[in-house]
Amino acid sequence: MNRGHRPAAGGHLLSREGLRRAAVALGAALVAGALAYLAVRGVGAALLFVQQQQVLQEVAGTLSGGIEGLGSSDLRAARRELQRLAAEYERRSIIAGGAAAAVTALAVYLRLADGP
Repeated sequence: MNRGHRPAAGGHLLSREGLRRAAVALGAALVAGALAYLAVRGVGAALLFVQQQQVLQEVAGTLSGGIEGLGSSDLRAARRELQRLAAEYERRSIIAGGAAAAVTALAVYLRLADGP
């Protein structure tokens, strides 16, 4: 029984064509999101590596001063700061991946809805 509901000119979301467009858009979104996540994660890892090298140089300088130098350094604070930075870079990677996936899904779906 059709109660007066007609699909739009471009097809309804639950039609075969609509499901195909949604599947293609989802696939493109997954790829774009993964690429964005990995790119931002790579940049974050490089930045974290540089910061870790700086901390290691500070620790090496402290250790070369002997036991007396250990009292003036706060290695735990440096470690906590590096952990905080790693968590921040992870959060930014997830946000970038999610945003890229959302924009890509919408753009691909709308592009396919307009036709080739």
